[in-house]
Amino acid sequence: MAPISMADIGILEECGCKALRFGELGVVSSDSDDSMHSEEDEVTLTESVRIPVEMYPSYNFIGRIIGPRGMTAKQLEKDTGCRIMVRGNHSNKIYGNSSQKSHGDGVQDPIDMPLRVIIETSGPRREATARITGALNVVNSLLIPPPDGRDELKRRQLVELAIMNGTYRPTCSNHN
Repeated sequence: MAPISMADIGILEECGCKALRFGELGVVSSDSDDSMHSEEDEVTLTESVRIPVEMYPSYNFIGRIIGPRGMTAKQLEKDTGCRIMVRGNHSNKIYGNSSQKSHGDGVQDPIDMPLRVIIETSGPRREATARITGALNVVNSLLIPPPDGRDELKRRQLVELAIMNGTYRPTCSNHN
């Protein structure tokens, strides 16, 4: 495989294509001795996926990822074993409207950074890599807006919200 230049990486990130992993990018560890790096080493992996708000300016990606009262994000975290966070421009809709915001994880996030999903996991290298790859696939699929009227996730989110608010009225298809 031919090495990918830093310019190519920038272009891929700009397009939101984050399905590439470190090995595919040709990133080399500062220690060239592979015997020092076991598949069972404890690591913390973090990936950032840019949200395509420029391509879909009126689409509510934050609501799609977070869900009613954070339930969708919690379910994503449970299913993938990764921490899921939304950061950057427009995330002040969730966390308040300051020019810089601390999100409780000790990270100061400038508000002018692009809107993105941060995926983080810890564990043995092999397991962490598998979890982060699975989470990347799920998050990338959420960042493709479905056609109007065909968004099953949004329908489920609205039903969950109605149940939480006590306003849910099931529809019956049997009319006698």
